[in-house]
Amino acid sequence: MRQFLTALLISVIGACAQTPTRDASSVFYNIPAGSVLRLNQPLRIAPESVSLFMQHGSLIAEPLIDRYQPYCKFELYAMSEAARRVAPDAFVIEKAVDETELTTQLTRPAAGLLAGLMLVSDAPSIYTYTTHLYLHSEIQPEVYRLSCMHWEDVQDDNYLTVAQMREAMGALFTLELAQ
Repeated sequence: MRQFLTALLISVIGACAQTPTRDASSVFYNIPAGSVLRLNQPLRIAPESVSLFMQHGSLIAEPLIDRYQPYCKFELYAMSEAARRVAPDAFVIEKAVDETELTTQLTRPAAGLLAGLMLVSDAPSIYTYTTHLYLHSEIQPEVYRLSCMHWEDVQDDNYLTVAQMREAMGALFTLELAQ
C-alpha cells in the first residue's frame, strides 16, 4: 500500500509540474542556452558607460525610452574612461533569466522627505518584466548581457515574446534560437 501511495504522489506531483513551452511565440517561452545573438554592426559605447539602449530597432538615449513598449539594454562588464567599440560577433547565450522588479512611479513632485515617503506609498505600482540574456564571446569577453524589458501592470504580467525582443533590436541584432 505504501508503494502505491508513493507512486500516486509522484504521479500527481509530476502532473502538476510545469513543462517549459517550446512555442517561441509564447510569453512563457524560455530562450534556450546555446542560442546565438548576432551583432550585425559595430556599436560604440561612450566613455564612462557600460550600456546602450535600443527600441523599435534603433539606438535610443535612456531618457527617451517609452518604458511601456519593448526595449533592450546591451551591456559590458566594466566601465572605462575611453570610448569602446564592440565589433560584429556571434555571442552565445549561456542562460536566459526572467526577472520582475517593482517600479513605483511618482506622479507628483515630492516636497521634503516626509511628503516623499507619503507619495511613494500612494504611488501606482508598475512592474518591469525583464529577460536577461547572459552572453559569451571568446573574441570579446567584455560583453556581459542583453536585457529586454517593458513596464506592465501587475494584472497583465507578461514577459516579452521573442518577436517583441526582435522588434526592439531590429536589424542591430539577430537572435537565432537553439533547437
